Amino acid sequence: MNLSSLFLNEQPIAGLEVRDTCLRLALLSTPGGKPQGAQLRAVAEENLPVGVIRQGVLHDPRSFAQSLKRLRARAGARIRYVILSLPADVVYSRVFSLPGTLDAHQLDKTVRLSVGFLLPMRLEDVYLDWERIEGNGRNEVLLATTPRVIVDAYRQAADKAGVNITAVEFHPLSLTRVLDVPDVQARLYIMPDASTTTFSIIQGRSLRFCRVVPNERLAAGKIGEEIRRLRAFYESQRGPVADVVDLSRAQILGLVAAHPLTRESSNSWLVSVGAALRGLIPRRHDVAISLMAIGTEEAHALQKAKALAGFWSSLTVGLVFLFTLAYVGTWAVTGSLARAAAKQRPLLTAAAGPSDLANLEQRAKDFNAIVRAADPILQSTPRWDVLLDDLKARLSPGITISALTITSIRDPITLAGLAVTRSDLNAFRQKLVDSDYLTDVALPLTNLELTASIPFQFTFRLTDSLRLTPGSPKNQ
Repeated sequence: MNLSSLFLNEQPIAGLEVRDTCLRLALLSTPGGKPQGAQLRAVAEENLPVGVIRQGVLHDPRSFAQSLKRLRARAGARIRYVILSLPADVVYSRVFSLPGTLDAHQLDKTVRLSVGFLLPMRLEDVYLDWERIEGNGRNEVLLATTPRVIVDAYRQAADKAGVNITAVEFHPLSLTRVLDVPDVQARLYIMPDASTTTFSIIQGRSLRFCRVVPNERLAAGKIGEEIRRLRAFYESQRGPVADVVDLSRAQILGLVAAHPLTRESSNSWLVSVGAALRGLIPRRHDVAISLMAIGTEEAHALQKAKALAGFWSSLTVGLVFLFTLAYVGTWAVTGSLARAAAKQRPLLTAAAGPSDLANLEQRAKDFNAIVRAADPILQSTPRWDVLLDDLKARLSPGITISALTITSIRDPITLAGLAVTRSDLNAFRQKLVDSDYLTDVALPLTNLELTASIPFQFTFRLTDSLRLTPGSPKNQ
């Protein structure tokens, strides 16, 4: 039986936006499992103490981890995986135009060779990735790179908060997914922050240019001068810029603009929701930039392997405990049988007189009582293979199992996981109730306000049919 197919369904991935002043988290749900119908399930914001992050660089990992824990609690949802979106301050990005005859392998080799001459840092000290840009009839790629120490600091702090980072990108790249533009013309978007302002030129859904300017250089009306300079530079290299758009008046998806949780300050949630939208892409299809040691697909596979290892560890500990009890009980009974037989052997070989008959009869009764006591122990160990096969047969694509907790044979067993929709959860409950091997199936009345991505925790007991020894009529 392949347990990986039973316990490794896709987990929801949230978008985590990092700024000098705050953290923002967004989690989406997909009723019916269709990304096109994505809905905003939860958003949360946590202000950071001054100095925890400065110009995109993490300086206080401990405070960051504590703030991230509080942020998860504010979201009110069980979040383990995130797409991390960093400020553009710490990322170098550039568009390269390359010969159209290059295949994917040649593109990767050419990009890495080219960037080696452009970066002020050694390639060994940075994380580097690239993605193809569609349109313009050219073979173009967007390259991005950031120092390893910056990403590693965030990843280690997130681990301490119980959060796994699946991919790392930067704010303008996240923004491209939430814009709702009617054409593929290039537009210059202005993203102000506490200490810097980011200027991004986006064409369709592709990032073409990015520049970060300290706010002190934009004082006294100099922002207009900066816009004219950037626009002239881009138009001389790439083509016309149709419009200059402040982020507060950008056309964005109704997913953000119309939702009660984000409607009042929708532009504040664009980056985190954009990162969360990436979380809906199947990992095997995610070829967007990820500034990590391994690609997005490998990172997700590693996290799933860690989840499987944790499940096996919990299940193994429980089963070893139960089997140890059964072994100890059987060993004790067997030892008693052996000692009783050793005591009776001389009596059976010697001629017993009338005075010994009563004592011999009592010893025989004790021996029979021990045999009767051993039989329930030998037959009480459940058929675990039958139980796991039955649970697997009752799963559906809308159900993900995260834990199976067994403390003893007689105590209730706990089955925890996540249901895509309320109907998936109700259907799974009925399937458990219909099982011949489970009884007293119970589901606590929690999370009733949720209609999608619903965490659950069933409890149930095993029926006597699972404790029958092989060869009995029920198991033949």
